Amino acid sequence: MTNEGLTTYVQTIIDAIAAQGVKQIVISPGSRSTPVALLLMHNAGHDQFSLYVDVDERSAGFFALGMTKTTHEPTLLICTSGTAAANYYPAVIEAQLTHQPLIVLTTDRPAELTNIGAPQAIDQDQLYGNHVKTFVQLPLPAADDTTLRYVSFNVQRTIMQHRRPLGDRFI
Repeated sequence: MTNEGLTTYVQTIIDAIAAQGVKQIVISPGSRSTPVALLLMHNAGHDQFSLYVDVDERSAGFFALGMTKTTHEPTLLICTSGTAAANYYPAVIEAQLTHQPLIVLTTDRPAELTNIGAPQAIDQDQLYGNHVKTFVQLPLPAADDTTLRYVSFNVQRTIMQHRRPLGDRFI
């Protein structure tokens, strides 16, 4: 995949997130999440998001959860693959138990690069078990229209599932 194709794919994810009104994003940067972090920084520069960076995943998880509890709006939490995502688990559990709309986006490795003995190469399918409302595995990056529409739909549907109706607004 070309750099342009990857940029288009990641921007599609970001546009889908923005379309659903997510305004707060916490990122724990890592090598696999670099394309996402760079595009988020660009979009945050246009006042599209409030972006917070916390290199410690466990504290990032609880920071995001605290924002969600304060605003009652979904907060997006982003990290690289493997054990970085596992460090979000306590905050994910608390979000589920307290009915808070916390959304986690992990930049997993493709299947052929998992389970090779490295901490960032663990299998992340269903990593959070039944402590999440939804688990979605997005397809490998591609810039064709069918894939981009599929990705946008799934990202937006996932965010919508994290809101519960309260009168005429969602929380």
